[in-house]
Parts: sequence; structure tokens; C-alpha cells
Amino acid sequence: MHIQLLLAILAIATIGAASAQEGQACLSSCGNVAITFPFGSGEGCYHSPDFLVTCNQSSGEPFFREMISGGAASAQEGQACLSSCGNVAITFPFGSGEGCYHSPDFLVTCNQSSGEPFFRESNIVISNMSTSKSEMEVMAPVARDCYNSSGRVRRNRISLTLSDFRISAKNKFVAIGCDTQAYFSARRGINGSSYDTGCISRCGRDSLITNGSCSGIGCCEVAVPQEMRYFTIRLSSYNNHTDITELNPCSYGFFVEEGKFNFSTTNLRDFESIRKMPMLLDWAIGNSTCDIAREDADSFLCKGNSECDPDYSGPGYRCRCQEGYEGNPYVANNCTNINECERGTHDCEDECVDTQGSYECSCQKGYSGDGRKQGTGCTPDQSKLIKIVVGTSAGAILLLISVIWLYLGLKKRKLILRKSLVLGTHPKCTRCNLHHLGDCPKCINCRQTGHLARNCRNGDGNQGQRLACYECGSLDHLRNTCPKLKRTPNQGRNRPNLAMAIEGPQDQNIEIPPALGRAYFVGTRENQQNCNNMPGTFF
Repeated sequence: MHIQLLLAILAIATIGAASAQEGQACLSSCGNVAITFPFGSGEGCYHSPDFLVTCNQSSGEPFFREMISGGAASAQEGQACLSSCGNVAITFPFGSGEGCYHSPDFLVTCNQSSGEPFFRESNIVISNMSTSKSEMEVMAPVARDCYNSSGRVRRNRISLTLSDFRISAKNKFVAIGCDTQAYFSARRGINGSSYDTGCISRCGRDSLITNGSCSGIGCCEVAVPQEMRYFTIRLSSYNNHTDITELNPCSYGFFVEEGKFNFSTTNLRDFESIRKMPMLLDWAIGNSTCDIAREDADSFLCKGNSECDPDYSGPGYRCRCQEGYEGNPYVANNCTNINECERGTHDCEDECVDTQGSYECSCQKGYSGDGRKQGTGCTPDQSKLIKIVVGTSAGAILLLISVIWLYLGLKKRKLILRKSLVLGTHPKCTRCNLHHLGDCPKCINCRQTGHLARNCRNGDGNQGQRLACYECGSLDHLRNTCPKLKRTPNQGRNRPNLAMAIEGPQDQNIEIPPALGRAYFVGTRENQQNCNNMPGTFF
């Protein structure tokens, strides 16, 4: 009896070990805790539900199954569900452990050794998942039909059946080969009719094969219809690649996302190494429309700031975050507000104020409008505009008046200076070089009639050069006609010459040269008070 029980235990252990070894996606540890059979963390990795271990990859903590609440709630709380596998993020409705995914179609099996997530329990690798677009990218296998000089050596068919998923119309069916007939059988919708379609690709050694072209010479392609849930790819040859095996030994057929494949002539020979191509799948929740699914509030996934996608007509329904929100629309309360003001994605011309799900634009004080660049913007109020115009105009007028006043003042000053120099009324004789020949360091004091200019150099009286003629007894007043001058001998080495102002002709007169004009300066001694003898100097 004991032997039979022991054999039974060994049998269970053997079956379990085999299951664990075959299950390449079973976790061997969680944090510092080793996970060994009969325990396991993924479907097929544990002996029974009692031995289920759920690993929280974020905290590295393993949880006993009873601690996990039901499906969607567990996924939304994310207490023990894998958040990623390799470089691929795993978000609800997808999940890798029991209770983490919405339905079996959304099961992701993670191979911890290779870091590859697999679609359900197949060998199809998931390369990307998007909850905002309800799309999933998988690496789909390539069908091939190969020959050598003896005939066919290898051929395979590729089939895929989906329930909540569909082959996206963003894919295209591509065939490569020079002796190739490629087609696929498909079915649209749940109860849709089946149909076959495909293309033919032919070429020879002398064919003009063009890179980037899939027009039927070396490569052909076919568009993918909407709502395709099932397909089988078949390849055949017309002549078993006879006479072209060196150029193109195999035919290839596959579905590929648009923009992810560009034909090259080297593909005819070297495509044998390509085993998988990226294919895009569309998915939705269930088969019921949004209105029907909403009746079951517990299972309906579009909650909070999430709403049904009105652009999707079914089957099933899709969720999306309301405008102005972002996040995972399939998780309750995960769609959060987008702050357009901080991100700079707003349309405000002046001030931006963030609100829940949107933003508002405003204008500064003194401006009005909707504040939007694509709207009326912000324009100055009428009163402010008037103030600006009046202030600007007043400033311009004041500036103009100041410039004119300055100009007239300078002009008047210059005119007075010029007149004083001509008429001898300059108050301070500041420009003595206009009264004397040469530069004088000190000018005559015009307030004292006949006062000699000091430190002015003496000139040669024989030259008859004279600068000004004063009327005795007046202050700097010039005579209209300068009198004839009588020259007297020099009264000292450093004394100026004497001259006598005569009202009429006298003996020994010195005629004034006409070229010197009317204004002449008359020399004299200091303290000469006789008005008939004007003080001054000869130069």
C-alpha cells in the first residue's frame, strides 16, 4: 500500500516536472523566493489552483492565490500581475497570470528565459500592444515552398484562427518568388462567408526586377479586407522553379504590416533566413455592441473618464479615454487629465488655464477676445487703445516741440553770435580770433571802452591790418564808417602803438584798405580817457 502511494506521488511529480519543463514560460523565482513544481505562476505551471503563485514583478513579492481578487479588479489594482515581459509592456485587458486578463483571448504567456511574450499559448511572439488604438503587433510565421534540382524539398502552410481578434486591414499579403502562385483562404466576421484570393509572381534570369516594387515581377501583393478572423496561406509553383533554383529556390507568402517590408532583389535568394514578419491585429471586447454591453455594469469596461469608441462599429466594443484625458481606457479611473498648459499643446495666445479634460484661454487686463490663436485672439480694449494712441501722440508731439525749440534756440544763439561778431556787440568776446588776427589767449573786456586786449600779440602796423573800430564812449558799438587812422610811434617795447580817432581828414592819415571792410580795431594806451583818442591796438 505504501509502495503504491509512493509510486502515485512519483507519477504526479514526474507529470508535473514534465509539464514544468515543457512550459518554457514558467517562473523559476519571484524576488528571493524559488518557485518549484507543484507550485507555479502561470497557466500550466502549477499542479492545481491551490498551488498557484502570483508574482508581483514590481515589488518582487509572491502571493498566494486566495489573496488575489477577481479578474478585472485585480488587473486594475495591479497587485500581482506582470507589467512587462522583456521589452513589451503588458496592460489590461491583457495579462500573464490567472485573474490578470479579461478573457482567454487576452492571455499573454511570458517566457522568462528569452524575455518573449507569446500570444495565448501559441508560438506567436507579441512585439507590441496598444490599448489606445486597440491593436497588437505579432510576429507571424512565413509560409514557404522550396525546391532544388530534384524537385520540392520543403513546403508549409500557415493558418490562424481568431475570436476577439481580427487581421487588421493595415496589413497586406505579400508573395515573393519567380515561379510563385500564392493565395490565402479567409473568412470575414463570426459567421461570414469564406473566400480565396492571392497573386502571382513570375520572373526569369533576364527579367527586369526592381527594388521596392511588388507589381508581379519577383514580388506581388494583395490588400487585406476588413474583419478577417481566419486565414490559411498556400503556395504552389508552375514549373517547380526549374532553371531558376540558383536565382530563386523558394516561394514565400506572409501577412505584414504596411511600411514594415520593402522588397529587394536579394529577397529572391536570401529570404530563407527570414522566419517571421510583423503583422497587426485588431481587437475588441466580446461580440456585443457597446449599448448592449453597457447593460451589464459589472463586466462593462468603459468606466470613469473612459467611453465607448463611436468610430468602431463592431463586432464587440472598444474603449477610449475621453478627449482631454489619457491612460488605459480599459482600467477603471485610469484615464487622467492632460495638462495642455504645461505641455504647451494649447492654442492660447496669452494665458492658459487648465481644466479637467480641457483648458481655457484668457487675456490680460485691458484686452478682450477668446484668447485663442485660431479664434479672435486678444485685442486691446477701446479705452486702452485710445489711451495708447493719445499717449503715443502726445509723446511724439512733445518730442517734436522739443526738437524744434532746441533747433530754434541753437539757430537764434548762432545768429546772435554771428551778429555780435559782425556788429561788435558780442558780450564777452569769447571768440577773440574774430576781433584780432591770430588766436588770442585772453579777449578784450568789452564792458570797458577802450580797454586793451592783454597778451595779444602785436602786429606790424605797416601792414595796415585792423580788425574793429569802436565809437568812444559806447559799449562795443561799431561805427558805420571807420575813421581814418593816424599812426603814432611805438611808446615802448611791449606797448601797443598809439592811434588817434579823427572825424575828418588830417595830416599823416593812413587810408584804410578797402579789402579790409568796415570793421577795424583802434589801438591806444591804457587809461586813455579822451574820446577823441580811442584806445586800441594795431596788428
